[in-house]
Amino acid sequence: MTAGAIVGVPDFDFSKHPDLLGPVAPWIAVAVFGVAICVHRSAPRKSIPWILFVLYVAHAAQVLGDLLVGGVLSAFVGALVVTPVTALVARQPTGPAALVSFTPAFALLVPGAIGLVSVADILGGDSAGTASLVATLGTMVAIALGVLAGSSLSNRMRRPAL
Repeated sequence: MTAGAIVGVPDFDFSKHPDLLGPVAPWIAVAVFGVAICVHRSAPRKSIPWILFVLYVAHAAQVLGDLLVGGVLSAFVGALVVTPVTALVARQPTGPAALVSFTPAFALLVPGAIGLVSVADILGGDSAGTASLVATLGTMVAIALGVLAGSSLSNRMRRPAL
């Protein structure tokens, strides 16, 4: 806001117009997040498309999971799908190591901000924060289980069938 005020950009309150960008906003946010992570971590240019691909797969799987099984388990679906995808990306000639593309996707799936708000609400005496904290913990467990299940799938893809 301060930078905008300095250069004369008018102030705009998105809380009054939350649907201004419509349903495409989360998909734009994934691209912005991905590019920001790549710049911040100094990712090689050839890995940026792969990282964005993995981020979009993670987001799409989470959105689909939300439609099929609900919010908390959508994180499981996202982690389950993204783990073998990162292994497949790592096999490509220009693909980065699996951990390079997995780390941003994991950060996209982890609901850290919700957890922090929940803890702050609980410490402030707001009992509504407890439900949010429980949902956050459940989501984190779902992500961990999804990563484990996805790793199992990735390992099965590496081994030749008997």
